[in-house]
Amino acid sequence: MVGSMHFALRRWMFLLAGSLSGALAATLFLTMHAALLRPIWFSLPLALATGGIAGALVGYAFGHLFSYQVQNLSLERGTVFGVLLWAALLPPSVAELALKTLWPTVPDTVDVPMVLAGLILPAALLAWRRTRSLRSATVAVLVVVPLFIVTGGPLGPAQFRRGAPLIAGLLPIFATAGACLAGVLRTFACFARQLHDRAA
Repeated sequence: MVGSMHFALRRWMFLLAGSLSGALAATLFLTMHAALLRPIWFSLPLALATGGIAGALVGYAFGHLFSYQVQNLSLERGTVFGVLLWAALLPPSVAELALKTLWPTVPDTVDVPMVLAGLILPAALLAWRRTRSLRSATVAVLVVVPLFIVTGGPLGPAQFRRGAPLIAGLLPIFATAGACLAGVLRTFACFARQLHDRAA
């Protein structure tokens, strides 16, 4: 069983698995967009590229936070990781909605720092709580910032009606991508075990 093995996978495996799961997430997003709003399949090449790059960063973070160990590659852990990444994108929109609703003329000098704080601080604190490592907190920030940009940034009052269903629809996409990430890594682990057994 993969879960019974105790060795570290290579970093490139996490990057590749993340890239594949990111491309899957991009395809699922375009499918959801076509169902909820309108088809935008013309952007598929760009979506696959950006999804693959963002996914590679996610794979790197997953490996870093779980020490690249095979025994940490359960589908449940991958799914939860995807859900946590989705949840990390919510505080900036909450801050944007609250500020623009309570203070419609809020200046950018107030709005932008509050939105960025809502994005960076929760992700960094969660990563630091897990590993007590400043590097982990930095990795978490370097992952959520590109994801935040790729998913369209904060959701303000003017975009709420149209954007809220898309934000909600990202939850199963992120969860599926997280499970895919762990699944691909488990496949890599099986091949790594075969190579290890042959070399033994």
